[in-house]
Amino acid sequence: MWVESSAEPERLHQALQTGTVGDEDYKVLLIRAVLAALRFPPERREWALHRAQLVFDVPAVQAHTAVRQEAWRAAITEFVARRTGYPDDTLFPVAVGHASTAAVQAALRYWIAHPGEEPADVLGRMLELALPTVPPSEDTGTR
Repeated sequence: MWVESSAEPERLHQALQTGTVGDEDYKVLLIRAVLAALRFPPERREWALHRAQLVFDVPAVQAHTAVRQEAWRAAITEFVARRTGYPDDTLFPVAVGHASTAAVQAALRYWIAHPGEEPADVLGRMLELALPTVPPSEDTGTR
C-alpha cells in the first residue's frame, strides 16, 4: 500500500532543490514540485484512489499520513524561505507550508468525490487556489 509513498518525500525534496535558482515565481515551482512528487502512472490510478480513501477513513493510516504531512510542510516552508529570502519562521513561509498540505488534502477529498477527474489537474488547480502571492516584505513578519 505504501510502497510509493516512501519515494514521494524524496521526489518533493529533489524537485524543491531544483527550484532555488532562476526567476520563476515560487508558486509555479512549488506546484510543479508537488505534482512531480505525487505523480503516479495511469495504470496505478485505482490504487491511488483507494489509498486516498484510506487516508480519510482509517485512523492508523491518518496517523501515518500526519507524520508525512509534517515532513512535507517543513520542506515546503524551508523552500519558500530560501526562495523568497524571508526567514522560515515568519508568516509567509509558515502560511505556505500549511496551505500546501491543506491543498493536497482538499484535492484528495475532491478527487474521491469526483473520481472521473484527472488527479494531477485537481491537485494543480487546488494548489493554485490555496497558495498566496508573495506579499510585500513588511507583511511577512511574526506579528
